[in-house]
Amino acid sequence: MKNILLPVACFFLLVFPLCAQEDSLNLPLDKAFVFFREKVKANPESPYASYGLARCYFLSEDYRKAASLSKKFISHKTDYRNDFLLLYARSLLALGSQDKAIHVLSEAICEAPENVLFYYYRAIAYYKNGDVSRAINDVLTCTRLKETFSAAHLLLGCLLYEKNNDRRAAIPLYYALFGNAKAPWAAQATYMIYCLLAFRHENLVVPFREERLKIREVEDILACYCSSPAYKEWQPSVEHFVPSTTSYLLEVAGNLRSLASCYDAFFSSLVSSPHLVTFSYYLLTSFSLPEVQEWYKTHSQELSSFAEWIDRVIKE
Repeated sequence: MKNILLPVACFFLLVFPLCAQEDSLNLPLDKAFVFFREKVKANPESPYASYGLARCYFLSEDYRKAASLSKKFISHKTDYRNDFLLLYARSLLALGSQDKAIHVLSEAICEAPENVLFYYYRAIAYYKNGDVSRAINDVLTCTRLKETFSAAHLLLGCLLYEKNNDRRAAIPLYYALFGNAKAPWAAQATYMIYCLLAFRHENLVVPFREERLKIREVEDILACYCSSPAYKEWQPSVEHFVPSTTSYLLEVAGNLRSLASCYDAFFSSLVSSPHLVTFSYYLLTSFSLPEVQEWYKTHSQELSSFAEWIDRVIKE
């Protein structure tokens, strides 16, 4: 199994794969605008400068300018072509032009069938159009191409839930949380798991047509799910989360082969190990709960054994 502990920061590096000078990558947005505008003024045909400026437009939510500038360079055979294609499609998504985005991404996939981001954003486009089945197919392709792509696992959990309340919807969320327990979206993903396992579906606010049109990333879907007052008042309970997690994983672990091979391999190994409880506590690390901190202090041997198990799983 591939390394599933890739830091969540790597996802954001993939989302904006600007192959440029390191100093320009680290510039604040206002300074980046000045930097790339000067570069474009000096050489309007520079793909590096134009991509940098288009990216600035996108980050400042001027999606029309981002789309216009990106589209101009799509036909150019440069090292930035896939970057321009992706930025153009994402700009179209932000503008509510899902059908155009799907067309652009479908053509891009024909040229670069291993590019996981093309499938991911086409899945977002299908989702915004209400075509959940096609979105699931694309996001499953993402999980096969790159097991460490946490956004794809989060999106799959949302899609399985919305399609038919698949009992396995929590599995991709657990998988995404593993190695990303302190990610910005970790609390929302944990809350979604809680609602699924406790059958509190009324506490999840599913985005309908108007809300879907505003979605650009899977984090936007999670934010919508967690927009109810119940989430603001919620605090995870160790007494509930740990036993419900272990019980759920023991129940569904044998029914994952048809979902994704990475889930089948990982969770089959987990439930046959003595580390289910440790795994459950680990997922709660971002909440700074006294019970979790105390458990860590008194179960150092279990934690050490868990770390060794993780190391073996990574090498498989």
